[in-house]
Amino acid sequence: MLGAWRRRGEGAQDPALDAVRAAWPAAVGDAVAARAQPVRRSRAGVVTVACADAVWAQELASRGEDIADQIRAAAPDADLAGLRFVADEHALRAPGAPPPAPPAPPPLRPDEIAAAAHLVDGVQDPRLRELLARIAAASRRPGRGGETPPPDALQGGHGRGG
Repeated sequence: MLGAWRRRGEGAQDPALDAVRAAWPAAVGDAVAARAQPVRRSRAGVVTVACADAVWAQELASRGEDIADQIRAAAPDADLAGLRFVADEHALRAPGAPPPAPPAPPPLRPDEIAAAAHLVDGVQDPRLRELLARIAAASRRPGRGGETPPPDALQGGHGRGG
């Protein structure tokens, strides 16, 4: 039984789901289609729509019958029994696409780097010293989870003051 289920889901073509997917953008508009997509169809003909978040799922569910009627009109062969909306952001990415990158932190100001430079005075390599000063400056920024370390915190080789 599990083998049949796997075979059905792996690469199996579902012309009814394909018809719903083709009619989807016209039924909901491009802006909504970018935030919600039909992802699977049950044997009973209910299509599950993955939405960017719970708010989108709730809003679309409130308009579900109207959307289903538009899809039925555009794709009568889809045999659409209904729509089910779920919050499933990761399903909206293309297969194999990486998750979106977090926003980059604001660049360090020269005064922030200078304030942390004394912590790495003992490093001989100039490139390494510059990188460590940047790391120290970034770690001292408010909201990074750390207080300003005492001046001798990095002395002694292990960051424990001795």
